[in-house]
Amino acid sequence: METTLPTITETNKKENSGMPKKLLRTMLVVFILAVVAIIPGIIVNFLVNNISLESYNLEIKLIDIEGEKFLPNAEIYLDGLTKGVTDSNGILIINKVSSEFLLEIKAIGFAELSQNVLLKGIGGKAFLNLGLYRVGDSFITGSLISGVPNYNFNTDKLFLNDVALKINSNGEFSSGKQESGKLTFKFISKFFKDIKTEVELKSGANKLEPIKLIPAGDLVGNLKSYVREDVVPEIKFSVENVLPSQIKIDDNSNFTVSDLEVDTKYKVRIEASGYSAREYFVTLKQGENSILELKLVEEGTVFFNSAESKLVTSSLDGFLVKDTGGISPYNISLSGDSKKVFFQSQYKRINSLGTKPVGIIYFFDTELESITQVTQNMSGLGDIFPSYNAGLLYSVPRESSQTRTLLIADLTGNNRVEVKQIDSKAIISGGNFSIDKKYFYFAEKINSSSTIYQYNLETKELLALDTAQEHILWDINTEGKILFSRQVNSIYQLAFFDPLSSQIVVVKDRIEGQNFLFMQNNPDIILFFNNGVRAELKKIDITSFTESEIFFLSGSDKFETLFEQGSFWFYKTSNKLYVFDLNTPLIYKKVADL
Repeated sequence: METTLPTITETNKKENSGMPKKLLRTMLVVFILAVVAIIPGIIVNFLVNNISLESYNLEIKLIDIEGEKFLPNAEIYLDGLTKGVTDSNGILIINKVSSEFLLEIKAIGFAELSQNVLLKGIGGKAFLNLGLYRVGDSFITGSLISGVPNYNFNTDKLFLNDVALKINSNGEFSSGKQESGKLTFKFISKFFKDIKTEVELKSGANKLEPIKLIPAGDLVGNLKSYVREDVVPEIKFSVENVLPSQIKIDDNSNFTVSDLEVDTKYKVRIEASGYSAREYFVTLKQGENSILELKLVEEGTVFFNSAESKLVTSSLDGFLVKDTGGISPYNISLSGDSKKVFFQSQYKRINSLGTKPVGIIYFFDTELESITQVTQNMSGLGDIFPSYNAGLLYSVPRESSQTRTLLIADLTGNNRVEVKQIDSKAIISGGNFSIDKKYFYFAEKINSSSTIYQYNLETKELLALDTAQEHILWDINTEGKILFSRQVNSIYQLAFFDPLSSQIVVVKDRIEGQNFLFMQNNPDIILFFNNGVRAELKKIDITSFTESEIFFLSGSDKFETLFEQGSFWFYKTSNKLYVFDLNTPLIYKKVADL
């Protein structure tokens, strides 16, 4: 919103009517001294407070504004009294000048200057650098009234036909030589309403009436995307009860909403395709305002175990956090269609041996916002280890006999299949199902020997794939490659088994790291972290066997876990959850405190 500019009054000289100030002051002193015997207390107080005893040695320096040359032979008057003319360098020095006076300057061929002066010098010296306009030149002068004590206008901008004018700290301004006619006058400020209007300049000096500024506020911020920090096209950004012309968004997604009413509450809404629509409220103060929590956040939801051991759903910036029911979860996984979140929670067995809690399976419906227990038949099962994408689980019952049976079942605990008789001393780990549900992989360790097996769910064939001192099965990709590490003679190798070629491929000898995972949308890339000298996130390309660093954590932070949900990656430290996109790996943002 723009304010109207006061009218211009044409003047070539400010008249000085009546007696000079200095003569009036002298007469007043004489009068006061004449009645000193009557009211001495009042006289002394009046003299101390109203007669300035401060004086300066003043140097005045003049130039021709148009030619920027020294202006000699200009006549100088102080309070109506002639003080001399400027020398060849445009300088006149006047001694013992009071701090307040009326200054008048006359020079042949130039417009006369008349203005009140308040000197502020140092060490008894003061300086005035002034310029005169030539007769017939058009120029404009004026002053801005802020109404704010000590306001210095240093952040405000003033333009005449897009040419910047200097605003003095007291709000006064003047232009250089201008063509007569209509000109555009603009004032831009963070603290007052902007002004844009047309002014008609006549020949000679044109003085605007003092411009009283109206307090206002601007709302500023940035609309780059939160996770990727991308410039997002076609953003719908609106502020309630504000004209679109007041909103400006630049090429770097910085926005300014100008000339808002002070002490007024505004509703701000942002939305864009692929991003969460948000509304914010702000009460404007005079000057520049921002909404700290205002962000354009990529669509997406992360589910995690909170510090209070509750399943929590959150937007990617942690702005919308919701407790989904209070059940203590672990082994959390988002389904492929992002509509269900599977997790396990401890459940106390009642109808079987022992009282050790067992983690049964639940899912949280993200559309209905409800939790459903999936595992129903726990009879004869021990600890269960699900593969949510395959919809299957495996379990090794706790039995007192020398052998146990490794079982496969669906997530409800039904449709069971016996895979292998397991020695009582054996440790089963790392069970993984291929997405097509054709193969089941697991490691069996007895004493100091470990074997990886492949079980064909269609043919019921069990095949030993690899034997080493120890195995850790990490992940299986969309092509069915099973990723594992193995210990051979105290050396740890990273390898994978390819079911198409029935070959084991060593990716890297002497591997160091944890949490090795295939990317969901790129089955040839492995991500992992290594909390060594510094905590590093790395990747390996299994087609070229190249390893590279993605980023590292600063200070003493360490990675605790790494996982992928939807199209984003997440990692946890000891007390925070972060999100990042591999297309912009050096940018990672906090989701929540843990």
